[in-house]
Amino acid sequence: MVELLKAAFVTNWRTKLTAFFLAFVIWLVVFFEVSEEYQRDDLILRFRVARSSIPAENLWVLPEEVVVRGRFRCPRRIGSRLFGGGAPIKGVHRLDSPPIGVPLKVEITAADFGLPSDVRVVAFEPPQVEVRVVRVMKKRLRVVPRFVGSLPPGYKEGAKPSVEPTYVTVVGPASVLERISSIETEPISLQGRRVSFSVDAAIVSRIDGLPIKCDTRVRVWVWVTEVEAERKVLLPIALLMPPDCDICVRVQKPAPDESGRIRVRLRGPKSAIEDSRLPKTALLFLRIDPTYHKPREVPYTEKVSLLAPNFPDVRLAEETEVSIVVEKKEKGK
Repeated sequence: MVELLKAAFVTNWRTKLTAFFLAFVIWLVVFFEVSEEYQRDDLILRFRVARSSIPAENLWVLPEEVVVRGRFRCPRRIGSRLFGGGAPIKGVHRLDSPPIGVPLKVEITAADFGLPSDVRVVAFEPPQVEVRVVRVMKKRLRVVPRFVGSLPPGYKEGAKPSVEPTYVTVVGPASVLERISSIETEPISLQGRRVSFSVDAAIVSRIDGLPIKCDTRVRVWVWVTEVEAERKVLLPIALLMPPDCDICVRVQKPAPDESGRIRVRLRGPKSAIEDSRLPKTALLFLRIDPTYHKPREVPYTEKVSLLAPNFPDVRLAEETEVSIVVEKKEKGK
């Protein structure tokens, strides 16, 4: 048996080695030349106007690009290189003197992607797409902020929102831009806003389903204020006058209660008006000028002011006047 195996490998070994080499070469040729089917789902096809009576920079093809699926059959040596993965395969379809504004059916071909002649297209999905060539223009438009959502209960918009810049230049289909004088921003949410704010916003990218291009972003300022309310409260009144003056002043009307307080109506943000600390920390005051307020029988009528350091947005709901009596201070008092 050993002699037989030895004879099988040793006898005519040059002929057998040559046959093995030739078989390996034939296997390589068959392996790389055999046709296989490949599929790619990321074929990106863009459209360009090759020739037209209108300058190409004044025309857009919509959509500008589409993504299609393709199935191909070709030798393995080509298929592994072209369709083996990696970046998307991109192509360009050139339109020669296309009609303006009219839907146009475009059939997708292998030439659009520059594929070699060894590649046979099995199918494109979809096999054709509909495009439309439109005339474009530039136009300067006023910016209008677009808001979505609503402020929380108890809050409202204060002054009118402001935008900077107020006008922007956009590029888009003439059929759209010719009939508008303003353009909106992308939506700005008001949800949960309790204080004034500003935000950078982009201009809308589509109108009526058609693309709009604008490189400028705008800043929008929105003023949010709290809903106001009113409340009647009892507040002490302080008479401010020099300590060494020789007059005595007292409030006659409205008559203060036993604690020296008078009733007034306050107005301000609802949360501040309803705060239980307001009557405890606010007071009314009246400045007394001894050079003007001389003792006399007829009372003076003066306007009081409010001091509420913890609630700076609270104010008197209406002008409040008091009658004061000015008398000569008795000696020894």
